[in-house]
Amino acid sequence: MGNVEKVKLWLKYYREWKAFIRHNGEMIRNYQKEMELEAAPKTAHYGPGATGGGPSQSQEESALLKKERIQARITDLQARSQAALTKTMAIEKALEEMEPEEREIIKKRDMERKTWLALSVTFGCSDSSIRRKHRALLKEMAGIIFGDSVEV
Repeated sequence: MGNVEKVKLWLKYYREWKAFIRHNGEMIRNYQKEMELEAAPKTAHYGPGATGGGPSQSQEESALLKKERIQARITDLQARSQAALTKTMAIEKALEEMEPEEREIIKKRDMERKTWLALSVTFGCSDSSIRRKHRALLKEMAGIIFGDSVEV
């Protein structure tokens, strides 16, 4: 997948990622509260076969395993949130570098999912003209985000 395609994909999911970021903090806090409510102390976990002599897990082992699962969920949410934050910030920074009309073309087409006809009417140009401009803007965004136009 080329960088222009990545930018298109990132723009497609931008709104969902922003919502995820907003709600993710609350989910993590709820998981942390759930972990704090567990009364059983931590004990060593030696594997599924070592259950302290009985056929089933002790309450302490069950509580520890539950906490480990919750902590794994928290870690996963934090990692996904950071990835979404990195991508949304890159999109926002690239949009800040554009002229207001250019920014609006990208926002209306890729974030608001307006049709080409609606864009051509809004910006007073032909359908093909707005498509060309949009392609050029996506390339510009890829250059801003990924440094496509920077030669080393």
